[in-house]
Amino acid sequence: MIEIQNLTKTFKVHKKEPGLKGSLKSLIKRNWIEKKALNDVSFNIAEGEIVGLIGSNGAGKTTLAKIMSGIIHPTSGKCSVMGFNPWARDNRLRKNMALIMGQKASLWWDLPAWDCYLMLKEIYQISDKDFDERLEYLATSLDIKEQLKVQIRRLSL
Repeated sequence: MIEIQNLTKTFKVHKKEPGLKGSLKSLIKRNWIEKKALNDVSFNIAEGEIVGLIGSNGAGKTTLAKIMSGIIHPTSGKCSVMGFNPWARDNRLRKNMALIMGQKASLWWDLPAWDCYLMLKEIYQISDKDFDERLEYLATSLDIKEQLKVQIRRLSL
């Protein structure tokens, strides 16, 4: 289902000295460094397997997810998702996958998760049938039915 072979992603980032002096200096001459977000990552995920990416900030979790969804290209290595190269942006793949990245701004902190999803249902004009089926499936699969009644601010992102 997902095959990752020797995946590496390197970003070129601007290194600035601290303070106002450093900011002004960097306007004239920038110093660049290469930062490896992923270094020779390899793994396979079979159909039906459920996995999670766990790691500290800066470990490369988001970079890996973005590569597997086709948002960014790797520096080197191979990635196949359902037999497709993700960054080729083939609509057959895009119709069969989703990437949800947690953003605090996309949910309303004072409302329970259920109410937030209902609002998003209306905003994106999702039919009652699709909404009910998908939420039931996800809540059951992830065992989070009780958490749907809890205020967003009380849940881990």
